[in-house]
Amino acid sequence: MAQPSVFISYSHQDEALKDELLPHLGVVQQLGLLRTWDDRQIGVGEDWFDAISEQLAHCRVAILLVSEHFLSSRFCLQEEVPPLLERRRRDGMLVVPLLMRPCAWHRVAWLKAIQMLPRDGLAAMELKPTRRARMFVEVVDTICDFLEALQKTPAAAPTDQAIAAAAQQASVQGDRNFVVQLIGDGNTLNLAPREAPASEWPPLAPEFVDLERLPETGFELIGREAELQRLDEAWASPSINVVALVAWGGFGKSTLVRKWCGYLAADNFRGAGRVFAWSFYSQGSSERVASADEFVDAA
Repeated sequence: MAQPSVFISYSHQDEALKDELLPHLGVVQQLGLLRTWDDRQIGVGEDWFDAISEQLAHCRVAILLVSEHFLSSRFCLQEEVPPLLERRRRDGMLVVPLLMRPCAWHRVAWLKAIQMLPRDGLAAMELKPTRRARMFVEVVDTICDFLEALQKTPAAAPTDQAIAAAAQQASVQGDRNFVVQLIGDGNTLNLAPREAPASEWPPLAPEFVDLERLPETGFELIGREAELQRLDEAWASPSINVVALVAWGGFGKSTLVRKWCGYLAADNFRGAGRVFAWSFYSQGSSERVASADEFVDAA
């Protein structure tokens, strides 16, 4: 299990600013509170995605280096930010956004809801070196205060075991404003969500739903409302039977499908008689042509 850490989410184009912050965070590490982690610590030959996912699951504090590069990074916004926001909501972990460069962060709803540093709205790049250092000191103080508060209320402080268990599940917000849980290994949908309002469709028996073959992906989906709307429209259309999602590997097709399945589950799958999900894992990652025979046989 990874040692609890301060996780830094950033664009590599902001690496110089990250390197300026790291010596200040060294105080937190020297005090034996938390170690600092960023993706430059991934070893040669190590699976980088697994390494990042492990840190996302066990970090106690996350620092977001906000810039135009960060806000346009697909990986930061789709793979790192969603699980961190979910951990913040569920476990009360500390997420600290730092405004590194002037950018349109105020247009991002989830970012507006979190206190940004520096508090006066100026970006780190706009500050003189001494003021920028004071900004980084405030980050260190914020982290230390947070950890001290946890120590004073042990019952509220999540244990490593609790964090590991909680990291295996993610909430999916249904379009009827209630939560369906992805539980266990992350591939099983709880079809009886708590406080679910009545649906116009009858619920499906669990044996009629098989979503276990969907790959595990990021916890949340950001900036794909139009695609979700198109899927909803296609589902409701009497003339559309097949929809193809075409994109390079890693652009979030599986995450989109998992999210949409969560919406369908929240509404009793909207009249479906059977639900069967299948993923051709080799597509986009090897030269082998994936065969549909196995899918057809299983279906």
